[in-house]
Amino acid sequence: MPFILRDEDYELKYRSALKRAVLRAKAYPQALLKGYDICLATHVHPPVGTLSAIVKSAGGNVIRGLNQVKDECKTIFVACEEDMDEALSAVKKGIWTFSSDWFMNCVMKQELDLGAPQFAESL
Repeated sequence: MPFILRDEDYELKYRSALKRAVLRAKAYPQALLKGYDICLATHVHPPVGTLSAIVKSAGGNVIRGLNQVKDECKTIFVACEEDMDEALSAVKKGIWTFSSDWFMNCVMKQELDLGAPQFAESL
């Protein structure tokens, strides 16, 4: 904690202070995605392996494929433009559907923003 830098680029990009995000993550480890299944589309960036590690470290459960969804209300589908057909299928099933940029933004802020425009709405 005594060595956390003030990063102006981070603050501009994520509209949040790095120190606040670190304190939130430290106070509530693995709480950001606790209770959520995160379904990662095939073409997401960063790659699936990287995002899977992030999901697990944030307390979430990674699932591969919409056929593994158990509870639509507790599932978040993370996609990119190449995954539009699958993203639209997720939306039709009532699954939260967001871009990987949204996902990384939430992780970097340590705030889950389910009120943001969903992936299919933003294109």
